[in-house]
Amino acid sequence: MLAFQFVGEVGRETQVDCALAELYLSGQATQKLLENAQAAEIFNSIYMRMNEMEDMLSMAQHGAITHLKLSAEQEALKQNDHAYIRAKLELLRAHAEKARSARQQEWNQKFAQHLQQHQQRHHGQDYLAGLPKHCVQEAASGRVVTGLGFWLMCLQLGSVYAVLSLLLRIPVKSD
Repeated sequence: MLAFQFVGEVGRETQVDCALAELYLSGQATQKLLENAQAAEIFNSIYMRMNEMEDMLSMAQHGAITHLKLSAEQEALKQNDHAYIRAKLELLRAHAEKARSARQQEWNQKFAQHLQQHQQRHHGQDYLAGLPKHCVQEAASGRVVTGLGFWLMCLQLGSVYAVLSLLLRIPVKSD
C-alpha cells in the first residue's frame, strides 16, 4: 500500500509540477503578449498624438495665415474708410466755407442797403447819431466787463489756493 501511495503521490506531484510549469510558461507567454500589446498600444497612442499635434499645428498655421490675410484686408478697408471720411469732411468744409462766404456777402449787401436807406431817410445824418448812448459806448463797457471778469478770476484762484493750502497743509512761500 505504501508503494501505491508513493506512486500516487509521485504521479500527483508530477502532475502538479507539470501544471505549474505549464502555468509558468503560459504566464510568460501572456506577459510577452501583454508587453508586445502594450508596446504596440503605446506606439499607436504616440502615433495618434503626433497626428493630432500635426493637425493642430497645420490648423494654427492656417489660422495664422487667414488672420494675416484678414488683418491686411481690414487695414486696407480702414485706410479706404479713412480716406473716404477725410474726403467727405473736406467736401463738407469747402461747402460750409462757400455757404459762409455767401452768407457774409449777403449780410454785407443788406447792411450796406440798410445804411443807404437810413441815410436817405435822415438826409445824410450819421447813422450812429440815432443810436442810444449805451450802444455807442459799447467799447468802453466791454473793457470794464473784461477787467472785472479778470479781477474775479484772480480772486477765485486766490481763494482756491487758500482753501487747498489749509486742507492739504501746503506751506505758503514767503519771500
